[in-house]
Amino acid sequence: MGKIQEITDFIRDFNLLQETWIEEKDLQRTMRKLDERFRWTAKPVIRSKTKGRAAGGQLLGIKKNLNWGPVEEWEFGLVVRGRVAGEQVTLITVYNNVGVGKLKSSLEELIEGIERRGDKILIVGDWNARIGEKQGRTDKHEDDKWHRNSEYKVLNWEGRRLLGMCQEIWDRLF
Repeated sequence: MGKIQEITDFIRDFNLLQETWIEEKDLQRTMRKLDERFRWTAKPVIRSKTKGRAAGGQLLGIKKNLNWGPVEEWEFGLVVRGRVAGEQVTLITVYNNVGVGKLKSSLEELIEGIERRGDKILIVGDWNARIGEKQGRTDKHEDDKWHRNSEYKVLNWEGRRLLGMCQEIWDRLF
C-alpha cells in the first residue's frame, strides 16, 4: 500500500469540523450530542467584540480505538500525537483567519518543536486561501499520480503565499 493510501485510511479515523461557532458556554452540551465512537476535543470560537459574529471554532474527533495522546491547543488550532503506519505522527489542525503570513511564523515554530522529537507531520484545516487547480509538490511519493481538479479556478494572493509556504516545508511533512 502506498503512502497516500495509508494517509487516506488514517484520515478516516478522524473528524475535523471547522468554523463551528460553538462558544465556551455551549461546549459541554454540544459534546454530549456527538458520535460516541470518537474522543472529541473542542477549541471554542473567538469573539473579538461583545456583539457580532464569532470566528473560528474547531471540533476534533479521534476514534476511541486509536491510542493517540492528549490534544493540545495552539494559537491557530489543535495538535495531537499518535502512530500511523508504524511511524510517530503529529497532526496539526489549522484555522486561518489572519492571513498565511501571520500564521507562518507560529506554524514554523510549532513544526521545529515537533521535528526535534523526530515525528512526521500532517497538517489539515481551513487556510482561507484559494489555490484553484494549483497544488504543492507531489514528487515526494512515487504513488502520487493525481491532479487537483477544482471547480474554483481562482488563485488569490493568500493562495500564492500558502503554496510558497508549502514548498518551503514540504520535505518536513508526512
